[in-house]
Amino acid sequence: MKREEAIKLLNDIHSQCCDTANILCTLDADKRCDALQMAITALQNQPVWIPVSERLPEELVPVNATWINRNPEPYYKDIKDVPFANTAVYCNGKWYWWSSTCVDYLKEYGKCDWELVDKDIDITAWMPLPESYRESEVGDGEV
Repeated sequence: MKREEAIKLLNDIHSQCCDTANILCTLDADKRCDALQMAITALQNQPVWIPVSERLPEELVPVNATWINRNPEPYYKDIKDVPFANTAVYCNGKWYWWSSTCVDYLKEYGKCDWELVDKDIDITAWMPLPESYRESEVGDGEV
């Protein structure tokens, strides 16, 4: 099942059980409705991989990137064509491995050769980074 299909199905269930007086859904109805709404919101807010063929990220914004080494050194032969994920930034038509120093150099000089992604590595997709953890948002385990 695709993400969009799951969201639609959960919305339909939520409508049937929470927006109407459905007798089958009256037991702990508030908790069920809250749980369904949480599931719908979580799915809607879940980041998705975006193929670079569809769209590139905003420049100098760190993103999670899926990369594939098409021509590794012989001692890395086991990773040939195996997808991995790492944090990267896109700038001036090129991909760079992310670091705060790299971003500073890119802003200042427009390049950062030591963090430039190797020509044998293809970045195939990207997604926004998740929100940073904030301790104040964590309660007593209640959701």
